[in-house]
Amino acid sequence: PTFGLGVSATRIDWASVVAAANVCDASVNVPGGTQKRFTCNGALFSTDTHKNNLDRLLSSMQGSLIYSNGKYFIETGYTAPTETITDDDLIGPVAVETSFTLSDRFNTVKGVYVSDAQSNEVVEFPEVTIASAITRDNGNTLKREIKLPFSSDTFQCQRIAHKMVQLSGQQQTIVLPTNLKGLRVRCGDRVTITIEELGWEDKIFKCIDWAFAAGPQIGVNLTLREDASTAYADMDSTAYTSIDGAGVINAGFPGVPAPSG
Repeated sequence: PTFGLGVSATRIDWASVVAAANVCDASVNVPGGTQKRFTCNGALFSTDTHKNNLDRLLSSMQGSLIYSNGKYFIETGYTAPTETITDDDLIGPVAVETSFTLSDRFNTVKGVYVSDAQSNEVVEFPEVTIASAITRDNGNTLKREIKLPFSSDTFQCQRIAHKMVQLSGQQQTIVLPTNLKGLRVRCGDRVTITIEELGWEDKIFKCIDWAFAAGPQIGVNLTLREDASTAYADMDSTAYTSIDGAGVINAGFPGVPAPSG
């Protein structure tokens, strides 16, 4: 019988699967002890689309599935840059967007999950924010709601939400027209960029799109978003919100606001 997409094992990049599994299996500190960073808990239905089932699986580790050069790659967490691009590799001007539009911004995440502690009921997890992110957005609380159908633990949900807020600060997006060196970069890869005119020296970006450049010179247009390893750091155990046996809510510490003015 054929299950799922019926993809041959040879078309899966197993090194990326192992790397993603190692990220998920890492032990992190939570109130009262430790737990694995991400676990996947839920049921899939053959009547649903492949995309919806994949999205549910990936939501449990804040991951991505990337198809490149005939293979599927799984990505979660931060990986080191694979290429360095400098002025010498450019074949045209760089287009820069310095920040997201207001409709795409957020600094607080709330949502629902299927709680194993509450008989697999769909419940809300405590909303997560970071004080410095609210300061960044001029003191305005900008919320985003998510669903985590394959996460069954409130701390794991808060951890995913926390990473989303951290990554929301990486807003600068560029379209970089490169020579054929750009062929060595696939979606999901990180690169370091050094461009003297823009004042960048080994600035880290993540590739989010890729296309051949149209024009007289053969090349590749890389769409990149700024990135940083610190944006993937796990929450401190004091940042989690927990509920004790008496039903008392112990709110997590959202951090110290960034200086303003």
